[in-house]
Amino acid sequence: MKKFLAFLMIPCLVLFGSLSAQAQVIEKGDILVSPNFNLGYYGGFLGGGYLYGYGGFVPGGTVNVDFGVHDYVSVGPYFGFAGRSGFSAMAFGARGNFHWGKLIGDKKGNDLLSDKLDLYYSLALGGRISNWKDLDYHPFRFGFGSSLGVRYYFADWMGAQFEFGATELSWAKIGVTFKF
Repeated sequence: MKKFLAFLMIPCLVLFGSLSAQAQVIEKGDILVSPNFNLGYYGGFLGGGYLYGYGGFVPGGTVNVDFGVHDYVSVGPYFGFAGRSGFSAMAFGARGNFHWGKLIGDKKGNDLLSDKLDLYYSLALGGRISNWKDLDYHPFRFGFGSSLGVRYYFADWMGAQFEFGATELSWAKIGVTFKF
């Protein structure tokens, strides 16, 4: 796991040293809409556990909406769905993001991170409903999760996104972000 995290941080560090200032990645009043593809499935939220017979890869997606309430903080709802033969899960709730990459750039007195690269930490709180076709069992589980994320904006209004950790329905997700 440490090698995987180091592998992910190398591109971030390279980008950190090569960016020039343009528009900010997040500011108070911004709205970010992020449709994502889930990479893996773990049962949702910390403590959710694996599903008997349904572990491993279960395809799905998540949509996050973030409202910039501060230059370093965004909050908003999420909705996610995952399913495969005989099983489906739906997650919904709210999450908050702390954009620590922007804070580091601002405190250092430069905009190295604030024009194209957004590094953030997320906390999610919500619920998940699972459905097993053969079991007639539809449990609701309340929980929380946290993840680290990175967005790279290749235009002022659009960027690519990657998150890993205990996200809403998966260990990792990849997608795009639209900024309004």
